Amino acid sequence: MKTGLSLLNTLFILLLAFKASAQVPPVTWEKTIGGNSTERQSLFIQLSDGNYVAAGSSNSSLTYDKTEDTEGGYDYWVMLLDQTGQIVWDYSLGGTGNEEITQIMETTSHELMVFGTSSSSVSGDVTETCISKHFWILKMDLAGNILWQNSIGGGGGQELTAAISTPDGGYLLGGRGFTWPVDGDKTEVGYGENDYWIVKIDEDGNVEWDKTYGGDENDYLTALNLADDGGYLLLGSSLSDISGIKTENRIQHDDNWIIRIDNVGNIVWQNNIGGINSDFIDGCAKTSD
Repeated sequence: MKTGLSLLNTLFILLLAFKASAQVPPVTWEKTIGGNSTERQSLFIQLSDGNYVAAGSSNSSLTYDKTEDTEGGYDYWVMLLDQTGQIVWDYSLGGTGNEEITQIMETTSHELMVFGTSSSSVSGDVTETCISKHFWILKMDLAGNILWQNSIGGGGGQELTAAISTPDGGYLLGGRGFTWPVDGDKTEVGYGENDYWIVKIDEDGNVEWDKTYGGDENDYLTALNLADDGGYLLLGSSLSDISGIKTENRIQHDDNWIIRIDNVGNIVWQNNIGGINSDFIDGCAKTSD
């Protein structure tokens, strides 16, 4: 009969044998990429051809891996990497203000969509003046050429925080910021200091509709998701009680605030979810039902 000690020894030997047989795959390649200052908002996608696009915001000058100087403060920094991690090209995109990148995605036609926020006037790569802060959307080919761009916003300043592709080939953009005045691309008055602001654009970047959702305090959108029927989920945090379009009081501090809209922005339902402290939501996933 085995003693407890010998059983433990046997188990330990079996674990060592299992560990030896379950080898960790070797690292294929790794890269540290940057210039002489700060790079942030790291984004990374694999393209359908097996290459990669890496992107972020950078205020580095023409140094190290950067082949273009910054136009002002922070610029979008977008680069194409081959399948071995070698940089094929990189571009610094922006104006004399700051550009903060939020998201990148490949289109069905194998081009590149770049989403973020700009505070630049017409300068550098920016062809339309931003009032304070605007959404700044670029479409690029895989050689790095800008095919079109659009600066979308109103007075007071809006920051793009999320973007998703839509079934019709366009995109839904979501942001937060001061949304009170009706001007520029904003067609609805705001409710508080900061509201959810949603903009639907077509595949060529033209604004189709926009909607403002909020209460009398600060409401910050952080994520979007597509619903099965073509509508959308808007996710974020709220400090508002019942006011504006908000139909439920918060519990105490910031609560999660989820809004379900149809494909033209009409509210289907909304829900305030939280506890006695601050609650912040970053995303969601659909379930099988």
